[in-house]
Parts: sequence; C-alpha cells; structure tokens
Amino acid sequence: MKVPFRLLDVFAETPFSGDQLCVVPDVPEGLGADTMLTLAREIGFSETTFVTAVRDDGYDVRIFTPDAELAFAGHPTIGTAFVMVSEGRVAPSLVQTSAAGDVPVFRTGAFEGRIATERRGQGGFGYDPIFEPAGEPPGGRTVGQMSAQEKHALSHRGAAARAMAEYLRREGW
Repeated sequence: MKVPFRLLDVFAETPFSGDQLCVVPDVPEGLGADTMLTLAREIGFSETTFVTAVRDDGYDVRIFTPDAELAFAGHPTIGTAFVMVSEGRVAPSLVQTSAAGDVPVFRTGAFEGRIATERRGQGGFGYDPIFEPAGEPPGGRTVGQMSAQEKHALSHRGAAARAMAEYLRREGW
C-alpha cells in the first residue's frame, strides 16, 4: 500500500526548525488506527496527522504521536490546514473535525513582498529583518523596522487574527 505524505515545520522561524509534522492528506481506504500508529512511530515526529474525509466545509483528521492517538493538538491543526488549503483540497476558511470536535480554522491572504539584500531592524522574529513588504520601495523598511501595529495591519497573521475575531463576534463569543 502506498501512503503519500507531506513533511513540514510548523511555527518555523527558519528552514528546518519549528515543530515537525507529517501530514497524510489522502488516507488510503482500509488504513486503520493500528497502521496509522505504526506509521507515526516510523516517521518519529511528535505528531502525524491523517485526513480521513474531506467535505465542502472542511475535513476530518486523526492525530497520532508515536505512542498514542490524540483528540486535539495545536501545531498539527495549523500544519494540516496549511497543507489542505495550499493544495486546494479545501477552502481557506474551514472546519477541522477531530476526536475533540469541530475547530474552525482560517487562512486568509498572504503577506506579499520581497527579500532584502541585508538585515535591517531588530523587531519581530525570523525573516522580519530581511522582508520588505509590498508597497515599500526596494531598500525601504523591512518588517523588522516597523512597529507592531504597522506589522499587524499588513501581515497574514494580522489578517488571520482579524478574521478569527470577526468569526467569534458572529458566533456570539
């Protein structure tokens, strides 16, 4: 049996860092929990996710460590949603269903720009001192030189936080 998978680093500030995750976006028919656990052990990451069903508004997922199945976990939720949206399998606003229940997940927009030729600024993390947002002239300010308010007004994280806040308001939270 062939089991296609994706390997990624979630919450990574630099390549090959962050929380490792294996995502199986299309579970072959007949792949049971025992085999999922065996595969999670073989991969050896802290979690491996298996997408068991896709529907119009999202997908069902099972999350395994090398030792057991989990009802829910944070970075597997984010990483699995990233793979499913990036590959066009689901829409950017979706519901992930796991043993813990339904979790709304949002992915909105992108933070467009270019890589600078030198590091400028100390603010933010990771790529911020070398990322020039779209709208800044070449050699202009990097995200590392912006205030937190400016950065969040432009960034994909800021857009996601605004979308989540709007969703929670609509749902009466």
